[in-house]
Amino acid sequence: MTDPVTPDPRSDGTVSEELRDAPIDPLEELFIEVNALATRLHQGARRGQLADDLPAGGTHVLRTLSSFGSLTVPQIARANSTSRQNIQTIVNRLAREGCVELIPNPAHKRSELVRLTELGQASVEAVARHEEGYKERVLGYVSKEDLVRSSKTLRSIREVLIAPRSPEIRIEPSEANRILAKRKSESLEIRQRAHKTVRAEPEKRAFETNELPVNLL
Repeated sequence: MTDPVTPDPRSDGTVSEELRDAPIDPLEELFIEVNALATRLHQGARRGQLADDLPAGGTHVLRTLSSFGSLTVPQIARANSTSRQNIQTIVNRLAREGCVELIPNPAHKRSELVRLTELGQASVEAVARHEEGYKERVLGYVSKEDLVRSSKTLRSIREVLIAPRSPEIRIEPSEANRILAKRKSESLEIRQRAHKTVRAEPEKRAFETNELPVNLL
């Protein structure tokens, strides 16, 4: 299903009929729709925010702080399934906009707490009011069952993408030592066999001064 606001680039008359009618891979189409939806939601959030220049992802950070209270940057990152470096960049910009402030952390001196300011809380509430309008539109078009099913599908895809490609194989120290000792023993045995083979070869008779090799006669 294409975005009714964003025209399908394959139907604008500027591409060949073969390209326009070419089927799209289902997974690729899903990613396209997710990206388009994320862009539309971000645009809506920016229209509802009070701060002048909230960074991408800033609203999610503000909502996290509004829901859970003051948190460290790593805690915010875990709550939003992203990297600490990404959240640190967002927090720095939010602090410049006056939406958050950094305060001492009694539990960890080197990891400050990020606290929501009055402006940050007001921005969260303004965005929430703005979202109520399109939430009613969506719920009037898509059933709650479809939303739950879609959420589960997207969550499953995300978990597949963040999971390691192969299970981590852990070797106990005792097993590692046994494998290392076996490899050393095998290497020593190979060297000993090679040494015996060299010693077992007959000595080649040196040619006398006026004697030519047989193959040259």
